[in-house]
Amino acid sequence: MRCRLDLHFRTPIKTDLPPQEQRAKAAVNGVMLGTLSQFVGGALILALSLPALAQNAFAPSEAGTGRVCYFGECANAPGGGSILQPQTERPQTESRSPQNPRVVSTPPASRQSTTPRMNYADELTDFGVSPQNFLQSNVGSPTPRSIPGGRVVTTDQLRAALAGNRRRFLLIDALGGDHESIPESYHIPEAGYSGNFNDSTQSYVFSTLRSLTGGDVAYPLVFFCRGSQCWESYNAALRAMRMGFSNVYWYRGGINAWQEAGLPMSWPTQ
Repeated sequence: MRCRLDLHFRTPIKTDLPPQEQRAKAAVNGVMLGTLSQFVGGALILALSLPALAQNAFAPSEAGTGRVCYFGECANAPGGGSILQPQTERPQTESRSPQNPRVVSTPPASRQSTTPRMNYADELTDFGVSPQNFLQSNVGSPTPRSIPGGRVVTTDQLRAALAGNRRRFLLIDALGGDHESIPESYHIPEAGYSGNFNDSTQSYVFSTLRSLTGGDVAYPLVFFCRGSQCWESYNAALRAMRMGFSNVYWYRGGINAWQEAGLPMSWPTQ
């Protein structure tokens, strides 16, 4: 769409000035008029583009609501405590007896702390990469151990959630190309594209996720791709959080960890 803006005003030029000064005055008026036209035209284009950009995300009043600890990854949730975080030292308690007025004892370790942490396909490995909040173009490189605003889910946590009766989340495969995947997952390879948060990919992915979740910003989303050296799922999770989804999970281990754990594979829903 092309807009033309005609501004019909002039600064009066005194006719009693010499011809040379009249021409100089007219030139100054022309420059001022051109600058003003460009400014007004730019403002008009920006105003027309704002509604399109707003379609890439939920309204601020909706976004970020309903945050939950779905996979037991929060320390205050039943069975919680992220498996990626080091176990904290057990608190010491004091007891007194007639023979020993001050005895410090350490309670026995909980059953959870004795459970071995399985590092399937390096899903827990620290590659020394810092968390990032921008879309990564080098998608075949080592990833961080955490993601800003999101939470990491492990193979054991995801397996337990899929086996339980509390299944209420979407598994999103962001890896490109045709391949077998984790059962009951949706294949949205565009979600893992690099670029920026206002591109056409963002609009497409937002429309797709909004349709799959029924517009529920609190619906848990789990993104994965090939494994711990694959950024597509990281990009997809960042895109979803920028859209306003509040329960975004990154399954860092991805397909490689799932297969190494000996778990079944199937073709994803396109």
